[in-house]
Amino acid sequence: MRRTDFLIERSLRSVYAQEGVSPWRIYVVDDNACDEEYLSIRQRVKRFREAYFASKFPGGIPDHWFKTEVIRNSRTRGRSGSGAWNSGAMAAWRSRSTSEPLYFAILDDDDEWYPQYLASCCRRVAEENVTAMAVVSAFHRYELGVDKPIHILPEHLTFDEFFIGNPGWQGSNTFIEAEAFWQAGGYDESMPSTQDRDFAIRVLEVSKLRGKKILVNEWPLLRHHAHTGERVTLCQVGKRKGLDLFYEKYAPRMDAETREASFERAERLFGYRRQCSPNAIPQADSYKTYEDEPPVKLVIGVTSSCARNVRSQITSIERQIQQEQKFDGQVQYLLLTNGGCDDEIKAALQEVYPKNFSVRLVDLAEQEKRYACFPHSSVFDFSAIGRKSIAFSRSLLHFFSWEEAKKQGSDCKVLILDDDLQFESLSIEDGTLGSRRLNFLGKISSLIRNSDADIIVSPYSDAPALPFYSSLRTQLVDVYYTLLNFSSVAPGQDFDADIRQLQEVINGDDYYYDFSSARFDHLECPVIWQPDSGAEGSKVAEVFSVFLRDIQYLNEQANISRPLLASSKAWNETAGSISYRRGGIALYRKLSLLVDVPNLSVSIEVGDLSTQARRSDFISAIHMVKNMGVKIEEVSLPLRHHRRIQEAPCEISATKLADDIVGLCFYRVFSEFYDGKFPSEPRIQSRFLGIVDDYLELIAVNHLRADQLVLQIRALLSENHWWMNQSRSVHGAEIEAVNMALDLFRINHLNGNVVEQIGKVREITKGFDVVSQIQQLVRVFAREGLGGATAESKCEGAWPAINGTRFEDFATEETRVAAAT
Repeated sequence: MRRTDFLIERSLRSVYAQEGVSPWRIYVVDDNACDEEYLSIRQRVKRFREAYFASKFPGGIPDHWFKTEVIRNSRTRGRSGSGAWNSGAMAAWRSRSTSEPLYFAILDDDDEWYPQYLASCCRRVAEENVTAMAVVSAFHRYELGVDKPIHILPEHLTFDEFFIGNPGWQGSNTFIEAEAFWQAGGYDESMPSTQDRDFAIRVLEVSKLRGKKILVNEWPLLRHHAHTGERVTLCQVGKRKGLDLFYEKYAPRMDAETREASFERAERLFGYRRQCSPNAIPQADSYKTYEDEPPVKLVIGVTSSCARNVRSQITSIERQIQQEQKFDGQVQYLLLTNGGCDDEIKAALQEVYPKNFSVRLVDLAEQEKRYACFPHSSVFDFSAIGRKSIAFSRSLLHFFSWEEAKKQGSDCKVLILDDDLQFESLSIEDGTLGSRRLNFLGKISSLIRNSDADIIVSPYSDAPALPFYSSLRTQLVDVYYTLLNFSSVAPGQDFDADIRQLQEVINGDDYYYDFSSARFDHLECPVIWQPDSGAEGSKVAEVFSVFLRDIQYLNEQANISRPLLASSKAWNETAGSISYRRGGIALYRKLSLLVDVPNLSVSIEVGDLSTQARRSDFISAIHMVKNMGVKIEEVSLPLRHHRRIQEAPCEISATKLADDIVGLCFYRVFSEFYDGKFPSEPRIQSRFLGIVDDYLELIAVNHLRADQLVLQIRALLSENHWWMNQSRSVHGAEIEAVNMALDLFRINHLNGNVVEQIGKVREITKGFDVVSQIQQLVRVFAREGLGGATAESKCEGAWPAINGTRFEDFATEETRVAAAT
């Protein structure tokens, strides 16, 4: 970053000067914001490599010889190398050979290795064989023209040493096994400083629990240049934030003597003083009531195969209308059954049949009877009506909801919901998490009258609507550091709900999402778990019991940390941003869209079976927005997705994972196709497989980390803390249940199972023909929707134009696909 001359003349030169070893791959990671600088680095590196090895290979340098690639930092930028180091490590991981061990060696752009550095590290690894995990080397610190040796002794590589300071582990002397790197989680990209100590502590955890060795080269093998220019250690703001985050993580693990020594060093070297002020309770947010809005007629359309979900949702709607009494008699709940559960759902309805709104059950018998009138009957397989795919079920629900709204009159609108949503919101109340009763119906009435959007969608509160595997790592990070916090407080003291970290992270997108392609700084930055305000007890020991029960919900696909929260600012707004993320909350102001456009998903062939990928709602919304000119806005209606009351068993397989991954990657390619980004069919297929590969590699490295965190949580629970030391271990049975749940979780979802599932998904996706799937979707959308005509006026054989191109003869030739895009 802004040190290209150092890169060429010092660090890269020292890499090319290595003796006795030929690195498999060299990555120069550009952390500059300037595209011109990136191109300049590529050109200069290429010329330098050619010139350096010209005398050794006068006929041309073999491609494999010190093969060098210049790549961009694809992660967090400008954070003292953490994002760049992780980018390089990820690039090497993706290109690895699975049959041979892989080690990473890191070098800063202004440091230099001595010629025997890599050979010496490799020799130490070979001597220890399979037990060697990392090698840390002594170095010279070069400052003001003088080389000062910094010796590292094996006995100094301890937790307490790194809690207090750094005995000499830096980026440029890190030589580490790739798998161990990711088990440790890579570098924490949230930390602008102190990330080398933090990384070393996490590597020590891997070494401790997996019986691997961290070796030391005790003689200096590199030179660290302590220049006087811009450096993290000289930036007071960055240093303070880095130390704040470091102590948030590790202060609970330090004894009093270690903590005092650590704070003394930080103050002496950096002028840092730890500020542990009590939590400031934020001012109460002002949520608009919408209580003056006149009532509207509303059909709430839901499809379900779970009587428990139906019972809970109807009860929450009944409470909502009791709160907003003017909507008494204005709401109809239309329930479409699926999955052969009619009898259970009918029994549930008899138990909770509400008095302030009507319920209509569309069971399988009625679905079969009315199917001939379903405008998209030719698209779906009638034989599957008992166990419909998500796309089929949602399209049929739209039809029945449209019919019902038509019966209610022209002013009736339709709200389509997932069956596991509750009419309440999770928010921060007086410094703690709690449920808030908002006037959802009043706001819906306001949106119906005042918005100009055709469809209004909303994110949830509480648990995000994510497939399994999408937030395991971050939740386990939170569980581990929350457990550390519990270990440092007395069981009998009042519980202090520290919501500061949660309040900080919720201002950014994807703070809960392990596989984000835009954000990585949240992955190793813990957010301390918070109990719901309904949790029993106020003492530490009582809340600890709630925490132990929450951990067990991970086996049921529940999110127990980093919840989505309602925001007064978002709630008070009635105008939103353009979106095609049409998930489990969708308010239809333009009713014809319920029947004009079916929900469509792509088919995946698994052996002799065919399954349907997820994200049919996104696919249909992309078509509506980008081809039909439909306006879909995202506005806050933050119903609660409370997964901890679901009791849903955790289902996972390669096929289910493929459904998630293919759906996720396909909708992105489908959107780019509509934007005209692909000049040829091969480019479409290549783009799709590239995105798939990105996600599968993220799954692989995140689950290496998840597995390590499970081991650390298990070990911490068994350590000599207060929950094990009480005269009668009141938590003994709870801890045993957590350990059993974690063991089951590890067996079912981590280790070899993940590797096996990823391999199967790769095979499935290799046979997935993206081009033909896009063609098929476009044909169906064109035939079914007529580019915006109503369902009643649909005429056989009419094929509308999409982006100016007619699709009657949508062809597979490259030139025709180019024209279509």
